[in-house]
Amino acid sequence: MPILFFRIAAALCFLAVALGAFGAHALRSTIENHGMLDAWNKAVLYHFIHAIALFVLALFGTTNRGAWWLLFAGIFLFSGSLYLAWPDHTARRPLFSCGLGVAYHRAVEMKAMRWRRSPAANISSCA
Repeated sequence: MPILFFRIAAALCFLAVALGAFGAHALRSTIENHGMLDAWNKAVLYHFIHAIALFVLALFGTTNRGAWWLLFAGIFLFSGSLYLAWPDHTARRPLFSCGLGVAYHRAVEMKAMRWRRSPAANISSCA
């Protein structure tokens, strides 16, 4: 099962690079005309950072599965909503992604705080 998480993270890293290159070359003039270049760049950046974090969490095995799935969902919910915002650039989609992004990052923060308080996360108990 852990190899599956590495493969998913690798595929998401590839997708981030591919979407960044696609936006920078094939879609650049269209995205600029809609005034959504910054949103596209932000979506690719967050997508890539979250995919790298998935790699790191996959190294820890089963101890951080909840955080892994939250980051996985965040790629699709936050970056995905920004990717979808450029064709019609409606105001509703970016607001949706910002509100959802705040809730999502708060959930990840709470999960990390709970993990840090657990005895298994205490380095002195592992020695």
